[in-house]
Amino acid sequence: TIPAGVTVSVDGSAVTVKMRGDFEVVSLTISPDLVKDGDAEMIQDLTVAALNEAHRKVEETLKGQLGGMLPPGLM
Repeated sequence: TIPAGVTVSVDGSAVTVKMRGDFEVVSLTISPDLVKDGDAEMIQDLTVAALNEAHRKVEETLKGQLGGMLPPGLM
């Protein structure tokens, strides 16, 4: 079974990422207001930040669920 996933939003809800427990990105939402501003670099930075935060939260969840069952240093 795949552990539960996470949903992460950055900069309010400018960029939202949903990631499954196996690190697969299920959805990526970019606010129309952010796109309207046309700042591609900011959109890229916020997207990377959201993906990294989602990855970190999934790792935390996995460590919490599996941590006691794995040898030290494996995660």
